[in-house]
Amino acid sequence: MPKKRKLNTNVNLNTLVSRAAVLGEDQKDDKNDSTVVHFENILEALLAHIEELQPDAIVGCMYWFTELRLLQRLAAIQIPVQIIVQKQKIWSRKKSQTNWIREAYNRLTPLDENVPAVRCLGSCASKTSKTTTSLMHHKFLVFIKAQVPVAVFTGSFNMSSNASRNLENALFLRNPHVARLYWQEWMQLLPFSESLDWKQKIVQSTH
Repeated sequence: MPKKRKLNTNVNLNTLVSRAAVLGEDQKDDKNDSTVVHFENILEALLAHIEELQPDAIVGCMYWFTELRLLQRLAAIQIPVQIIVQKQKIWSRKKSQTNWIREAYNRLTPLDENVPAVRCLGSCASKTSKTTTSLMHHKFLVFIKAQVPVAVFTGSFNMSSNASRNLENALFLRNPHVARLYWQEWMQLLPFSESLDWKQKIVQSTH
């Protein structure tokens, strides 16, 4: 058993391990490279997949969607997007520290001009409870080409700056069947999503 080391709370945990020798070429599927596993440099990997695939649109769900480098890149290349995020108090309160996020969202190209590029879903903690028990905890992005879902990027990784210091995983699947299943999940959730200027604390269901 190795001796336990004391960690700085702000350390990048990925510096504790060296995966190059372990993963090697096993990072990709042996048959056709349609499946790629990522444990580090995940944001860079996502940006590379976007550059390589050049999708016509990206949709999906992300608990957090605040990674500025990703938002800036999506805005620059003007890919239409529609992302559902977890409902947070910061959205309804319009705090000044979230203004930069709102500004970044406003620069995104929406999938539908009548629907904002980013909406929220889930239950938000009430005044009597500090915890939230019903979360929109999905983390996936679906790449669409010629109106067909063709690939999905999923895993534990949240699109936030803090996530790059965490031990996270991501999987890129260039598989139309799997991508369509994730796309269908997004489609089912979209009607229940709300504006970031939400009013109710709990999502309303018609079931």
